[in-house]
Amino acid sequence: MKLILSIITSLLLSFGVYAQSDVTKFLGIPVDGSKKEMVKALKKKGFKTSNTDKEALQGEFNGSTVNVFVLETSGQVSRIAVLPIYGSSATDTKIAFNNLCSQFLSKDNYVARDNDIIIPTYNDISIPSDEDISYEMRVNGKRYEAPFIQLPAPRDSILMEIEPLKYVSITVSDESGNEIDLHSYLELLTKYSNNSVWFKIEEQYGKFYIALFYDNNNNRANGEDL
Repeated sequence: MKLILSIITSLLLSFGVYAQSDVTKFLGIPVDGSKKEMVKALKKKGFKTSNTDKEALQGEFNGSTVNVFVLETSGQVSRIAVLPIYGSSATDTKIAFNNLCSQFLSKDNYVARDNDIIIPTYNDISIPSDEDISYEMRVNGKRYEAPFIQLPAPRDSILMEIEPLKYVSITVSDESGNEIDLHSYLELLTKYSNNSVWFKIEEQYGKFYIALFYDNNNNRANGEDL
């Protein structure tokens, strides 16, 4: 019994370390620390101060020229915002949005997040091919967003660490048909819910853009000043 308790305690302590140190990363850089340190790290990655906006860093990201903004809360970096410099048509933006959904879902250190669906699939978060996003956004005020949680390690390896702590198992299947334990999966989502990466479609002057956000919600305001 002492051995079992010792193993459980060790696992719980290791998750505690994860929760504190494994924050969201952007290009391998922790979204944490001071803005000055983050800007310095991004410049080492090849980003340069924008000629048109001194608060922006310009560079290449995922095949596009983008402006990167470093936002901080109480002196700590809490968000990296990635905004494309050039807009596109509604059709091209819809295709790019769906491509991003596919790319994120194919990464083993990301999991999709949805309030109503336990394990969202591509069909749950992508935009139907026949949908007019321009009409939906302008007339119906529809928002197109895709939220994910970034994990510090491959999902399956983390689930393997969590599962031994579970006494009751409810098995469900993910998009690839792999069976996973529901309790373990929900605990994984809870432990790393502050490691938020998401993107949305924005429209300005008839052009459409996909904005990406890498959030460290541990550093965002949580009502401390109320």
